[in-house]
Amino acid sequence: MDGLLGPQPPGLLNIPPELVSIILSNLEIRELKPLMETCQALSWLTAPAFYEKIYTREGSPHDTAGLVGLLTRRPYIRSLVHYLVIDELDETAVRQLLAFDLPNLRSILVQHEKAISKPANAETKRRLNALITHKPRIYNYRRTYYRLSAEDAIFFHNPSLTRVRLSYLDLEGLKDPSVGPFPFGNLTELHVEACKLSRAALDRILAPATSLRKFHFMHQFGLPCAPDEFVSLLGPSRDTLRVLKLHWSRFRAPETACMRLVDFTAIKQLVVDPLLLLGSYTAESDVAALVRDGMPPNLKVLSLDNVQPWDRPPLRPGWGYALSPANKKLIRTLVEEKEYLLPRLRLLTYYYGDQCAEDLASYPYEAHGMGLTTSDADEDLNFSMDWLDSDEE
Repeated sequence: MDGLLGPQPPGLLNIPPELVSIILSNLEIRELKPLMETCQALSWLTAPAFYEKIYTREGSPHDTAGLVGLLTRRPYIRSLVHYLVIDELDETAVRQLLAFDLPNLRSILVQHEKAISKPANAETKRRLNALITHKPRIYNYRRTYYRLSAEDAIFFHNPSLTRVRLSYLDLEGLKDPSVGPFPFGNLTELHVEACKLSRAALDRILAPATSLRKFHFMHQFGLPCAPDEFVSLLGPSRDTLRVLKLHWSRFRAPETACMRLVDFTAIKQLVVDPLLLLGSYTAESDVAALVRDGMPPNLKVLSLDNVQPWDRPPLRPGWGYALSPANKKLIRTLVEEKEYLLPRLRLLTYYYGDQCAEDLASYPYEAHGMGLTTSDADEDLNFSMDWLDSDEE
């Protein structure tokens, strides 16, 4: 207890007065001092757990500005905070919050579904940005529902970050020339979900991420660049990237060159619309050649996204729809020529399984030492890096 810094936390007087009255009415004067000492001891014992994860609540005294006030009044709390969940966006208060010395802060989640509660102009942002201190232990940053400006880039300038998740953001502000390079040398996991961004903004994020091991890119808007250009953006992490998940809804086969991931030998798990890699393949296409020229050769898990069932009435009511001839051939080729195309493949899945009536037993996947299954459209398969890198089945 003596080693803790800052003023002591409040004791007995910090509890509701009704309880204080009840307690004091049953005590003698000589018992008050031991009571106060006990309350202070309990405060020290419970404070680390109580303040480890702090949530703010918009429209209440416990919003972001209220948290700033709390940390100002009780500086001993600052070293106890490990996780912050911000339920609003007060552009001034969130910067004041990050100006505190929070030596054990590990994760920040900023999310809000409404407009910015208290916006700040660019000059105010720059002034407050200069006061933000480095957070040596932070590894996770997640932000949702917001349009980033060049002045917001300061939130990413923590070299200790290993995980970043960006959801429902307009990231165009990051391509501003005034935004310097991000210190993402230690970044190993990146999620970009339903964000508006251009090739320049995406390059600003990916270029310094030379240690990236997992990249989940879920896109619902127009493509930020041509598929072959997207591959070039992944170049800095070519030797480290293990997991690549590309969920691009409403995607159509491009007129330009498709992706070629054959040089990404470190990728072990891939989620992709096959049109991105193979183009507009048909039942008459040389699918084996397309797979050999486009897919990472050391895949262990392959999930085919957006494999739509054939829009033809089912043979029997209630049995769902069959796959198109082109997708039937793709799956059969991946199974029967596994040893030649993807010798390390252990699991092949395709989405929209809840709508398909494909007879999986017709594919000899067990004879080729692999699994074959369908997945729901919203199912996200995750495997440990140790298993992906091992030779275990």
